[in-house]
Amino acid sequence: TVAKAALEAVHVQKMCVVIGLQSTGAASIQRALADADDEDLDDFVSAPKMIVQQLIENLFVTRVYPNQRYYFHELCANIRTIVQTWSSLPTVGTMAARWREASEQQAEANAAARDAARAEADAAASERAGADTAANGGA
Repeated sequence: TVAKAALEAVHVQKMCVVIGLQSTGAASIQRALADADDEDLDDFVSAPKMIVQQLIENLFVTRVYPNQRYYFHELCANIRTIVQTWSSLPTVGTMAARWREASEQQAEANAAARDAARAEADAAASERAGADTAANGGA
């Protein structure tokens, strides 16, 4: 199942799981058209708007009455601002790539430092061996 695959990806493969739910919004549009007043039929029916409206109505148990449409539009504008701000943030993939790149650079720097230390130790050992050979009469 999807749940088992998601759990395996998270716990075994150490991956992030994102599950997206898609909708055409057809049911919301049909509901809006059925509930619409004559004046509302001139307005464009937006599936995303209907989804947000339904989300607000279901989560906050509010009702949007005709004389309160201004408040609903103001709330939608605030949500739009929040979503735009949120969507401008770097994605998980971008952050993971940055972290991976920084980790690889750190690993390369560590390897270079380790190689330099080994080369220095090898040079010192070679110098000591040469000094020992010279002290023992070159044999």
